[in-house]
Amino acid sequence: MSSILVIENYSQLDNFVLPIFANGSPTLVFNTAKATSSNKTINNLTLYGQTAKPKELFIKNDFTRIAYFLYPNALNSFSNIGAKKLTDGSTELVFLKQAKAHNLQE
Repeated sequence: MSSILVIENYSQLDNFVLPIFANGSPTLVFNTAKATSSNKTINNLTLYGQTAKPKELFIKNDFTRIAYFLYPNALNSFSNIGAKKLTDGSTELVFLKQAKAHNLQE
């Protein structure tokens, strides 16, 4: 892991908009509230590939977001998903065999 980012917002009046910038790092993210990005619902535990194109994440409720930024080659050891497949995309960890085996969502 290269770094960790924690964002908390407990005074939500309107939608919180979080800009997502290209940083070259796959990221493991835990959210206490669901979010949306590009009309896709983002659940509580998500693995993002490298971000190449900037985008925005919209969160409607109070939340805590913890992002674990991984080294670029970490996806190969973390799962059987190639980094290229997740570039500018994401997958919910509950769908990965390894996460199910270790009850990671819980």
